[in-house]
Amino acid sequence: MAARNLKNATIALLVPLPSIAFFLFFIRAHSDAAGGNAVFSWCYNHPFLLANVLFFFNVNILFWIIGLIQSNNWMIDLYWTVIPVMLVHYYASHPMTVKDGLRSAVVIVLTWVWSVRLTHNYFRREKWQWGQREDWRFNEMRRQYGKQWWWVSFFAVYFSQQIFLIGICLPMYAIHMSDKPWDRWDFLATVACIIGDSYSLLCRHTTP
Repeated sequence: MAARNLKNATIALLVPLPSIAFFLFFIRAHSDAAGGNAVFSWCYNHPFLLANVLFFFNVNILFWIIGLIQSNNWMIDLYWTVIPVMLVHYYASHPMTVKDGLRSAVVIVLTWVWSVRLTHNYFRREKWQWGQREDWRFNEMRRQYGKQWWWVSFFAVYFSQQIFLIGICLPMYAIHMSDKPWDRWDFLATVACIIGDSYSLLCRHTTP
């Protein structure tokens, strides 16, 4: 059990490195005036599409392959709490970003608070183990699709998550592609986020 926990922890910590390494290399190359490169030029001009490409290869394909090897799709649940944090920093640091500093700082802090709370809930549910189990819905679908599950899982578990996660993180993209200053709507949205997170935390601690 301890060996499996250590192995899964190592996998979970290593899997985002391809996307991180590529993005850092792109940032450095761009700052070194390598914008003439067609690939880097595309990466610069299409931050939203680049996020989707990185997600497709690093999450959809890599996570799917690991899930097939382990016969367990546990990792996508854990990364639901991590990918929004990665996306908000990606949008904030992309060379094409045009942002208001206050709006950017607030959304980064709120995303981290949300992620820490949800990550704590995840590990508490899993008895502080990495990859203890996969979502019960995936188990149901595994039984339902039988021998076809190996390819169905790519779409049901991973590709669908790209649509959900990239979709719910669209406000992060909008905030970092506009220099619109902080206004009352930002204040109301911030208050709503804080209330929602506080309510979730309160329910977690009061539920028997």
